[in-house]
Amino acid sequence: MSHVAFFIFVLVASFFWAMMEIQIEGKDGWAAALPTWRYKIYLKYIWEREITGYHFFLMSFILVLLHSVFIFFPWTIGIEFRILAFFLILGVIEDFLWFILNPAFGLKKFNRIEVPWHSMWFLGIPTFYWVFLPLGFFLYSISLTL
Repeated sequence: MSHVAFFIFVLVASFFWAMMEIQIEGKDGWAAALPTWRYKIYLKYIWEREITGYHFFLMSFILVLLHSVFIFFPWTIGIEFRILAFFLILGVIEDFLWFILNPAFGLKKFNRIEVPWHSMWFLGIPTFYWVFLPLGFFLYSISLTL
């Protein structure tokens, strides 16, 4: 698979995931108006927010779906790293697209005041973007050598 095809597919999948979440959540980000359980998670410098039942099961479903490739092909560490890279990059791009494409937000409201569910920011960007995106690219580059 070419690198360009991989990243185009990540972008397309991110777009559809963002649009689906906009339809489900509307203006109430991080499932604020959904009837779902919530549990606070704190990872120093990276993440301090609630995980919701909605997001837990949505992300689990995506991970299971991505791993369905192993029904047809044997497991390898290289493919595993590529799947994890896809998931991490997808998560960051989808989250950003949620704001850009959501009529209730847009780029002007992409800040720590308008987006309280992202409690940790660095240089105007949620901290987990700074961790997950480089980690995703690192795992993708490592997967090419395995």
